[in-house]
Amino acid sequence: MIQLSFAKRLIIIVVLLSSVTYLAYRQLDTPILGIDDAHIFLVYGKNIAAGEGIVYNPGGERVEGFSSPLWTMIVTLSFFITDDPRFLLLTISILILSAAITALWLRIDALTKWFMPGLLLLVWVISSPSFIIWNTITLMDLSLWTSLLILATVVILSESLSTRYLGGCVALLLLCRPEGMLWGLVFIALAWIKNGFFHSFKYAFRKTIIPLVSYIGTLSLLTLFRVWYFGYPLPNTYYAKVSSEVGYNITEGWNYFSNFLEFNAVMYLVLGITIILSAQTLVSMIKNVHNKKYNYISINIFICSLICIIALFVPLLTGGDHFYLFRFYQACWPLFVLPLILFVGKFRKQPRQKVYLGFGLISIVFLFGSAVTWIRPTLIKPIVIEFTIAKVGRDTGTVMNTFFPDQPTVGVIAAGGIALEYAGPIFDVMGLNDLEVAHTFGDRRGIKNHAAFNRDIFLQRRPQLFMPSSEKDALEDWHGSFAFNNKVLKGLLLDSQFNVIYTPVLFTNGRESLLVYASRDYLATLDQQQLTYRVLDPQELQSRP
Repeated sequence: MIQLSFAKRLIIIVVLLSSVTYLAYRQLDTPILGIDDAHIFLVYGKNIAAGEGIVYNPGGERVEGFSSPLWTMIVTLSFFITDDPRFLLLTISILILSAAITALWLRIDALTKWFMPGLLLLVWVISSPSFIIWNTITLMDLSLWTSLLILATVVILSESLSTRYLGGCVALLLLCRPEGMLWGLVFIALAWIKNGFFHSFKYAFRKTIIPLVSYIGTLSLLTLFRVWYFGYPLPNTYYAKVSSEVGYNITEGWNYFSNFLEFNAVMYLVLGITIILSAQTLVSMIKNVHNKKYNYISINIFICSLICIIALFVPLLTGGDHFYLFRFYQACWPLFVLPLILFVGKFRKQPRQKVYLGFGLISIVFLFGSAVTWIRPTLIKPIVIEFTIAKVGRDTGTVMNTFFPDQPTVGVIAAGGIALEYAGPIFDVMGLNDLEVAHTFGDRRGIKNHAAFNRDIFLQRRPQLFMPSSEKDALEDWHGSFAFNNKVLKGLLLDSQFNVIYTPVLFTNGRESLLVYASRDYLATLDQQQLTYRVLDPQELQSRP
């Protein structure tokens, strides 16, 4: 077996990830680092660093409009280093992901006593642009979440299975994302299963005490803090996004799962092999339950198979996601292939030529099954809109500061980029950053994660300006997005009461222009000698000229 230290392996992984990250960035030709949702993290980090507290609007209500407290802490700390921490956060994402993959690589080598399976892991990781994009240039919390899932798996696969390390991983998973409540229990259960088969289930129970205490203690403290600080036990994003209808969630989640398999055809092969290996290993384990003559690799194959199957079906509980390239599955991408990697590691003592041929064929399958998207970047191009929304939002916020020194309240659908630049208050009509909208009972059916809009709350609060489109001035872009925005807003743009209160207005100052809905009351307060604007016919926004 080739002996490489952790440091040397880490350097190799950092170079590989940095290279494919740059390739992904160039292929996408994104206008900015970080999607709009990542800019929401930046908004909270900036406000916390400025001493405003955990708020979306400076001086506004306390609200947990982000999915990861742990990533928010990292973003906040980065603002103490630089005013624009996006490149720093990209660097952090690559480094923590590299460290986790390096640890997994080492663990695979230790289990198989061979270098080839570890190389197969590297081929699998870099073969997927979806995995690279979501874990790096989006600047989302996914890199941290992915790393923690990998590290928890490494702990489970270790021979000693340190309960202290597992307890630490469980605590960090809970602090990272809401799904940590499920995954913490999953890893504790897997540790119990593994210790139970190799020792006794009474011994296994004693070994789960520390992780269980860590789980209960961390979750209790986190929940108490949320109730004390925000008034609610779960993040605001949960109330705004997740439907309480289990059947609807399962239907949406199944569609998400099916589309993921269709987009990544190689996963049919990986999933099929995983199911076969897990069933085969389970039968063998049951047969040997009395004499405990288990094969160590086989037990770990079974454990990894369970992790993969659980990872594939977790989105069924929440209904999946609306983002392109299947964000929720990218966190587990390095884990999906582990059963197959450990299985082929069993062939270490076979004739070398046959083994190399087998590895070559598997690598080709991986590359052709997943890496085809590197060759055909049009398959990943649709995600560019998420970066464009953030860029346009930032540009719009900057322009609004020059147009409206009185800082009127503006209602928005995309609430990240604009909030980072605009100095006035923002009303997130989707409810992710608004307590009243998120906690008002209503139908969460519709466009995934965009279903919390409440017409009555909107018309009651009446923001002075409203920007349903991410484009600040291009009328043709408003035409293209009108149907989508009206669907998200549940027919608001064609509502008669809305059109009595609001009118579309094009503001100009000779250099720039801004297209918004303005309330007629607010419009009456403006001095047209200082601010030039033209009131448009609502029909102009509904159809192309």
